[in-house]
Amino acid sequence: MTRFLPPLRLEHLVPACAVAVVLVVVTGPGSPGAGTGARWAALALLAAPAVMIYIHRPAAALASVVCAFGWALFGPGYGWRDFLPFAYALVTIIVARRAAAVVVPVALPPLMVPVHEEERLFADAPHEVLVDVHLPGTTFAAPRLVDEPVPEPVEVEESAGHRPPAGHFEQPPWPRDWPVVARVAGVSGGVALAVAGGLFAWWQVSDQPVGSGAWLLAAGVGAALVARARERRRAVRRLFGTVQPVRRARVVDQLGYVHVLVPAADGRTAVEFGIDTADDWSTDDEAGDPQTRPALLYGDPAPGEWCAVVVDGRLHVPVEPVGAVTVVPYDADHGLPREISDDEEQLVDPDALRADDHLLPPGVIREHRVSPARAWCTVAAIGLGTACAAAEGMHVAGYGGDWPSVAVVALASLAAVEFGWRWQIRERLYWNVGGVTAVGFRGTVSEPWTVDTAAVHDDEGAVTLAVGDSVLTVPVPPPWPRTSSQRTRDQLVAALRDARWQAFATDDRPPPPPPLVPRRPLLLVAAWAVAVAAAVALFAD
Repeated sequence: MTRFLPPLRLEHLVPACAVAVVLVVVTGPGSPGAGTGARWAALALLAAPAVMIYIHRPAAALASVVCAFGWALFGPGYGWRDFLPFAYALVTIIVARRAAAVVVPVALPPLMVPVHEEERLFADAPHEVLVDVHLPGTTFAAPRLVDEPVPEPVEVEESAGHRPPAGHFEQPPWPRDWPVVARVAGVSGGVALAVAGGLFAWWQVSDQPVGSGAWLLAAGVGAALVARARERRRAVRRLFGTVQPVRRARVVDQLGYVHVLVPAADGRTAVEFGIDTADDWSTDDEAGDPQTRPALLYGDPAPGEWCAVVVDGRLHVPVEPVGAVTVVPYDADHGLPREISDDEEQLVDPDALRADDHLLPPGVIREHRVSPARAWCTVAAIGLGTACAAAEGMHVAGYGGDWPSVAVVALASLAAVEFGWRWQIRERLYWNVGGVTAVGFRGTVSEPWTVDTAAVHDDEGAVTLAVGDSVLTVPVPPPWPRTSSQRTRDQLVAALRDARWQAFATDDRPPPPPPLVPRRPLLLVAAWAVAVAAAVALFAD
């Protein structure tokens, strides 16, 4: 199974860069004292793009440019460090443009070919379009049906140097009434801008230093939310106002959500994703398991794109763009992903099963843990980040560099390092043909394999193992670095299922593995000491 996510991970570089600039610029020698208006304004100018990048990328890029020129023209006097925000702005612009231009290589199924009228999905019935009427002062959407003729295929003309892909293109049915898209973002943005205005007025009247930064941060977040709402509303109208590619699909129609499965031409794989809709009515209103239904999909199913679905003659209007897109094996007989039937019968995927997991003797213990490189980097980041936050808090309070400050930083970092060790390094899973043993955040669990044991994985980087009286959640992030021997989610599920099947075929089964709880290594103490020393040195007066 191949999963494609929206380009969000690049955006983490912006707050990381902001933290680096804060450490080098704001807290270094010669910076304004704690509690001054220049210090709060400088922190707000750096923090605003780091928050806005998760809301609206172009707005964050513009805010970073304003931050850089603001420091250069009206900076609080950091010397040569006043020009470092230009590098911060450059990183933000690159991330914004890179994230917006990412093309995800999803193996899209082919477009529908032009068909005869008698072969259409809705041949002998008027085109019924489900619209959502949002009445003023109400919180519900009333579904209505309008009759419209089925639109004819639109011919896409060839231009010089451009040849449109072969297939079926047409404009989606036009909704009679539009749902309110990005309502929360629009309202929240207006509130944030109003709060920014109030904070600015309060700062002018009271002359409180914190006000110089609070109104800047609130204004940036409010502007990003308003821009996000406007962009999404334009995107929905562009979806229905332009010609879109059309594909056949299978959907599960739920209340306010449509689960879409677009089979490929070979019938072996399919593109799977979800669409949040503005509907208050569902086709699957009967009791029992939801059923997949034939549908037409308008638009390209890729992360960040907008798609509309027609199910049983009803148009479902999206309110959010497509999120994660997954290419899954397809069961053409049932119209479902093949993993659903595999999960019900706990079948082993031979392509995901590693040879060492299958060929080892029954009593040999297998182990799964997060990649050591990833785990130690996470622990170090948690410890250092907590230590720096505590040191900055004591610095703002006027205790920078004093022994009470060092004690607070040491205790905070110690708690953070202990949490990271228990979360990332201590947790691990052992199993053999006899059973499974899990070393968790606090305790251990040992269970033998049973008939009702089930191992499945979700889309959030975890494997759920129901064995005996226990339900275990095993973290399985992507292996990092790529040379790591850590199993992927599919490999871990296949290994656990294979051990379960081997247990049923083995007469003399060994006991479950013993709980091998790791001890805290000296490297953990070294990481804590380095974090405390670095934080105290950076934030000392």
